Amino acid sequence: MSAKHKTGCTFLAIILLGLGMLLPSQAYSKDVPFRILPWNGFKAAISLTYDDGDPIHLDVAVPEMAKRGLRGTFFIIAKDPARFAEWGPVAASGQEIGNHSWTHRHTSELKPEEEKTEVTDARTKLEGIAKKPVLSFAYPFVEISPGLKKWVEANDIVARGGSAPNYYLNPDSEPDWMNIPSQATMSAYAYETYKDWVDQDLSQGAWTVLMIHAIEGSTWFQPIPKDIYLKFLDYLVENKKDLWVAPFGEVGGYWKAQKVLEQAEPKKSGKRTVIRWKKPDLFPTGIILKARIEGKGLTVTQGGKAIKALSENVYPVSFDAQELTLTNADWKAEEKQAEAKAPAAKAPVFLPAAAVPDKDVLKVDDFESSAPVFGASWWEGCDSNGVTKLLTMPFAPVAGGSPKTPGHCAAMKGTMGPMQE
Repeated sequence: MSAKHKTGCTFLAIILLGLGMLLPSQAYSKDVPFRILPWNGFKAAISLTYDDGDPIHLDVAVPEMAKRGLRGTFFIIAKDPARFAEWGPVAASGQEIGNHSWTHRHTSELKPEEEKTEVTDARTKLEGIAKKPVLSFAYPFVEISPGLKKWVEANDIVARGGSAPNYYLNPDSEPDWMNIPSQATMSAYAYETYKDWVDQDLSQGAWTVLMIHAIEGSTWFQPIPKDIYLKFLDYLVENKKDLWVAPFGEVGGYWKAQKVLEQAEPKKSGKRTVIRWKKPDLFPTGIILKARIEGKGLTVTQGGKAIKALSENVYPVSFDAQELTLTNADWKAEEKQAEAKAPAAKAPVFLPAAAVPDKDVLKVDDFESSAPVFGASWWEGCDSNGVTKLLTMPFAPVAGGSPKTPGHCAAMKGTMGPMQE
């Protein structure tokens, strides 16, 4: 280690944005004649999202996912994408095409009228190649301005953001549909990092979203080693019994439809119960929810047509129908977990400088003693003097840039505390 680096890395200044932590859940019950199965009947859900329209996605990601029967979302920059015509067959195969804006500029560079066209012009062009509505969005640089978010909300049912206190959304939580958090893959991450993300997702019965950029063979942002990427895909397949691997918009659409149906008020008259709901504007067609319905002599109909059970007491419910009629259905108290509201975000906390270990390669654990809040997101970078800094926002420009060699000031994202490299 150079003397300059030893001097520069003597102290580490951590600037942590104090984010509210969720309070313990409180249980409540409601008598209902049905229960929508979260995550399409699976234990948990995960969405693989790919950014920018990197040609390596066409060469590696699409065929490797198809080989394993996996589907994801490809967020494309619409103005001048490489090999644009090839995305048509990709969409036809069941992969989702998502909107990643027209030019992928920083929000600070956009005029008010450009905030609109970044969303609407891109959507129009992408729908032309996808031959179906494009209703999901990913914010460039995960930067969200009020003006941009307004146009995203007017054109999409769900949008992907970036860092957050919690990357695992449980089905009873109330998300910001226009800012679903995501975990970003990085070149320096080991396979165990991604495996741990899946394991946490399954253990919590949640939905987590991955933000993937390049894959080995590409010169674009943060390529994942190909062997690690393929091993990760194989691990998803190993867990296919419990894990719903589906496009971002598909999982978001199912969950959003589930919320609508759960908020509907069933009307009971004798043995007959009718549930009606309103399908939101700008909503995809064809969403089928899985509902658990029980009752002796039970009949389930939509539009006057009987519905057959998929399995014991589990029925497919068409969200498009906006009506469900049950005869002889049992009403039961459904226990749900209501998240207590998080306290308001606190002002940024400036912590005392902490000594950085004198090592050739710095690991996440080296910062553990400086981590005041377990689970807080951070991004590592260098200042112009080669001093390692932890930043609270991803992709924030750091004077002097970051060396490409892992360690020291390598661009990495992780969770402070005893976690992975």
